[in-house]
Amino acid sequence: MGVRKMDFRSIGKKIADKRILLGKTQEELAEKLDSSANYISNIETGLKSGSLLFYIKVSPKLHVFR
Repeated sequence: MGVRKMDFRSIGKKIADKRILLGKTQEELAEKLDSSANYISNIETGLKSGSLLFYIKVSPKLHVFR
C-alpha cells in the first residue's frame, strides 16, 4: 500500500471553477486573501501547491463549507 500523492492541478481547477462561478477575478480573490494574483494563478494551474494556511483562508471566501 503506497502513499497517495495530492493532485494539486485538480485542486487548483476546483478553486478556479468556484471562483469563476462566484464571479470573482484572481485579483479580487488575491486581495481578500492578502496575496497576489500571480500566486492564485499558480495554485489554480497546479504550478504551486499552496500552503495549509492558504487553504484555510480560501475555503470561506469561496463558500466551500456551505
